[in-house]
Amino acid sequence: MTPPLGRSLLLAAALCLAAGCGGPQRSVSRMPPKPVDRVDAIDLWAVPPAAINWDDVPGPDGVQVSVYLYQASRAEPVLVRGNLEFTMYEGRRPREGLQAATPLRTWQYGEQELATRETRGPAGWGYAAQLGWGRDVPPSSVITLTARYVPPVGPPVTSAPVVIAVPK
Repeated sequence: MTPPLGRSLLLAAALCLAAGCGGPQRSVSRMPPKPVDRVDAIDLWAVPPAAINWDDVPGPDGVQVSVYLYQASRAEPVLVRGNLEFTMYEGRRPREGLQAATPLRTWQYGEQELATRETRGPAGWGYAAQLGWGRDVPPSSVITLTARYVPPVGPPVTSAPVVIAVPK
């Protein structure tokens, strides 16, 4: 059995870790970083990980996403100067099969439009977007979504595919 002092110290350590004081903390700048041309990786999140109904009509209207772009030389996400594309595919698709798959829908955001979608979160600066599909609701109960950054010069970078539930 742990003595009372030992239990108190364990409890204090657990509370400290839960509160976030278990390691070095960094804060995200209030000012967005200057956009860059080149990225090495993209982190795509569906928030929540299911299609959402945005109006009073029953049924899902689209997905809400957050995107963080990274350079290997920097720990925090970066903002970009090029274009960002989101591509939706029917069903669950592995990365290897996406080249041959026919997209259901594509959304494109240029630099000007991306600037209006900048968001500051715990991970750093990124982009948030609502990807609505209008009346063209995907026929299956899941979709696969990717994000692709097309820089002003150089090769594009694509995120890993994200599978999202489409409630019927």
